[in-house]
Amino acid sequence: MRRCPRTGCIPQGLQMNSMTGFGHGTCSQPPHTVDVQISSYNRKQLDTRVKMSRGFESIEKDVRALVDGAVARGAVFVNVALATDGTGAAEVEVDTELARRVHAAAAGIAAELGLPGQLTIHDLLQVPDLFVVRPPELDEATARAMVSEAVKPALKELAEMRATEGAAMLTDLKARCAGLQEMMQSIRTIGPATVERYRAKLLERVGELISGIEHDDERLHREVVVFADRCDITEELTRLDSHLEQMQTLFAATEPVGRKLDFMIQEMVREINTIGSKSQDVEIARIVVDFKTELDRIREQIQNVE
Repeated sequence: MRRCPRTGCIPQGLQMNSMTGFGHGTCSQPPHTVDVQISSYNRKQLDTRVKMSRGFESIEKDVRALVDGAVARGAVFVNVALATDGTGAAEVEVDTELARRVHAAAAGIAAELGLPGQLTIHDLLQVPDLFVVRPPELDEATARAMVSEAVKPALKELAEMRATEGAAMLTDLKARCAGLQEMMQSIRTIGPATVERYRAKLLERVGELISGIEHDDERLHREVVVFADRCDITEELTRLDSHLEQMQTLFAATEPVGRKLDFMIQEMVREINTIGSKSQDVEIARIVVDFKTELDRIREQIQNVE
């Protein structure tokens, strides 16, 4: 699978991606180690937040550029920590002046009080702040390169986790869309029978009301035609077909499609609501409820699609 040459990540849009993921990366140049953790969650827009070790805030812009080049949507939290092994090439500074003053003070006390013994190096080692250990400094250029090397594997791991979850979501969404198509086919099958049942029921009522009296078949026919027109859901079903076809196209798109899918679901909700308001059939009403329930489940999934 092709990867981004700059970050090592799978480029966004080659598959459906989830917005949830985690990645970790490190770069070590003794005595320094850079540790990077990246986590992402669903959000409508791209929102990247970077936390850097103190003193390296100037590198934050580089980290943001790497993340924004690999992620298109979601809340992304990046934590960059710098650790230094103090036992490496650390510099040790001795406060010689403090040692002299301590030695002189100890000698003065011994002489004044007539105490035996002399101050030893072991005694001096117990004096606070006599020795100062300074870890080797890390220049900005080296820090920038180390952070970049640690961010890349973290982004790669993040992208792989988002892609894995995205593939599972895609399989689920396709199955649910297939279920919606089956429901629509059931509505198409039931629809014509609804008009015929209405016609039979209308004739039955008229027959009960004017038993033995001649009635106007033409007027009854017009009434049935008006009812059929009022209950006609052909346009809504056609638009639902179109929306489902567009969703299938989006499933194979080469760009992030989360927002577009969310819009398609909104349009499908509008169409199925219209079908529900037009229909006079109990079975179609039941299917409409099931259809809307399934759309809600699809919408929940899409909220986490990049």
